[in-house]
Formats: sequence, structure tokens, C-alpha cells
Amino acid sequence: MVRSGGRMMLIDPQNRDYILVSSDRSLENYVGHEVQVCAIPIDPAGPTSSDPEINPQQPAGHLPTLNAEKLQKIAEKCSSPKSTDKK
Repeated sequence: MVRSGGRMMLIDPQNRDYILVSSDRSLENYVGHEVQVCAIPIDPAGPTSSDPEINPQQPAGHLPTLNAEKLQKIAEKCSSPKSTDKK
């Protein structure tokens, strides 16, 4: 997981980017680590949340947004080739 432009980003094994948010936990401790995530896609056409961590608006490249329900560290460092680009 990486931080880019003030957002938490997840990069999957196929190098696809996702915006990652969470309404019940801080994602800060996972930055720079490889993680396993159980998440629910947030519909950008749906109602907006009052939680500041969750903003379904997707202006930057229309990246999919995921609401992380469970996170687990897999490794201390990201193995994604994009991990150094977005820190």
C-alpha cells in the first residue's frame, strides 16, 4: 500500500490502482507494506458518506475506490513495481 496525493492507494498483482479508504481504522500503519485486503467497492454514483475518510468521488483518473473491512500485513515491503513511484 502506498500514499499518493494524500490518498491511500492499493496496487494489485496486475498493477491496477485502487483508492483505499476505511471507516473504522487508520490505514497509515499499512503504508509501504504488502497487505491482504478484504474490501467492498464504493459506488461513485451512490450517496456520499459523511465520514471524511470515505469520499466516493473519483476525479483523478476515475480510479475504483474500495472500503477496507479487513487488512493484514503480508510483508514489510511492497513487492509492486509501482511502490517506489507513489510514496
